[in-house]
Amino acid sequence: MSSVNRMVKTTAIYFVGNFASKLLTFILLPIYAAYLSTDSFGTVDLIISTLPLIAPVFTLQSTESVFRFICGEENEQKIKVSITNALAIINFGMIVFSVLYIPIITINKYSNSILLYLYFILTYIGIFSQQVARGIKKNKEYAIAGVLTTIIQAVLNIILIVSFKMQAESLLISASAASFVITIYLVYKSNMWEYIDFKFINRLEIISQLKYGIPLIPNQICWWANSAFCKYVLVYFWGSGDNGVFAFASKFPNFIMAVNSIFLLAFVENLIIEYKSPECNEFFSKWFKLFCISQILLVAMLLPVTKIYNILTISSTYSTAALYIPILYVSSLFSSFSAMLGSIYTASMKTVYAFSTTLVSACTNVIFGLLLIPQFGILGVCVANVISSVVFLLVRVMTIRKIMIIKYNLMEIYPTIIILICTLVWYYLCSLYLQMVPIILITAFVFIKYKNELNLVLDLRRQKMKNSNYRK
Repeated sequence: MSSVNRMVKTTAIYFVGNFASKLLTFILLPIYAAYLSTDSFGTVDLIISTLPLIAPVFTLQSTESVFRFICGEENEQKIKVSITNALAIINFGMIVFSVLYIPIITINKYSNSILLYLYFILTYIGIFSQQVARGIKKNKEYAIAGVLTTIIQAVLNIILIVSFKMQAESLLISASAASFVITIYLVYKSNMWEYIDFKFINRLEIISQLKYGIPLIPNQICWWANSAFCKYVLVYFWGSGDNGVFAFASKFPNFIMAVNSIFLLAFVENLIIEYKSPECNEFFSKWFKLFCISQILLVAMLLPVTKIYNILTISSTYSTAALYIPILYVSSLFSSFSAMLGSIYTASMKTVYAFSTTLVSACTNVIFGLLLIPQFGILGVCVANVISSVVFLLVRVMTIRKIMIIKYNLMEIYPTIIILICTLVWYYLCSLYLQMVPIILITAFVFIKYKNELNLVLDLRRQKMKNSNYRK
């Protein structure tokens, strides 16, 4: 199978399994806005944002190392060794977390302490199961697990929020239940127990996985500082209500990041396979160019759509969030480019660069957050995010040159940048009804400018259907 066909196939599988769960954020936003107070939403968002800070310490990034060690591996015994030892690492971390969390439950009077504990354990066991399923090529089961997550979270959120009048703790309950169900499903459908044999536990394999995973711990903590530190500063100076508004505004650009993560799941898998081939540089350069163009056009298209959506569906309690969404979209754009470049660190196993570049970005975010938030509140958070994401991209471009030569022509991207700038201005200056104008123009631009690329995708789809019918 060619690299293009393999890339399209894996992306399609991950898209089916993950897109619905990402879209769920948009679907449920009107319910959140109508039933959840800004204080409740802001408090739970802050709690959930804290988990990525402590999770790497206790999981030792075994959720990342297990996939990297079994992806592309053909020897079944080596796969068993990797999965068994990764499971031992995460189980050890969960036990340590449980022991340390007991005093916190007794001392802290937070009413949802037990619920938060269950959310942490079930979430990361679920993530581990998903990574194993990906690594052993159970992509169909992985996709179905994503659909199950969507259904369970949607149904439980609606029941708990609308019928039982629960506040934001319902988000923890629905997410925990979904993680529990998909873990059971993936273990059963993928026969994961066949890959677990504790006689394969050995010190050298554990050390090897820790050498890969431990450098990712400070990297993940820096990611947390990049995305969540400013929330704490915002709560300190302006209160949890403002954080609730910011968290609501962040749902829109976070949707882009979430959709990108679907593509990157497939891309990383294929990049690992292609990494040692002579065509690797060309493979990455081609997809990176397409990724940049598509991301810029996506943000440009989402800006008018977001304004229409907010005006028609969101209650006045969260209406001020609309002012900050475009700035956060721009920040997510630069972060997406950086995430794409970061896939090279994974494929090359040079995770130290992932840490150093994220550290620079995190320090930038912290410094500008402390400078801007006390004076400007939510706007200060947004500006700090933009500055740090730009710095993040620049330092990654510089370090990537030591690993891979990326060929790109900025002139091919300039038209989309101009479109984005025009759409940003249009968002702030024009009314609801005029927002349809950029949607129509961008759609026409895509079909005219990228007709050949669209035809290529359609041809691949037709060929796939033809082959499928032939086999029948």
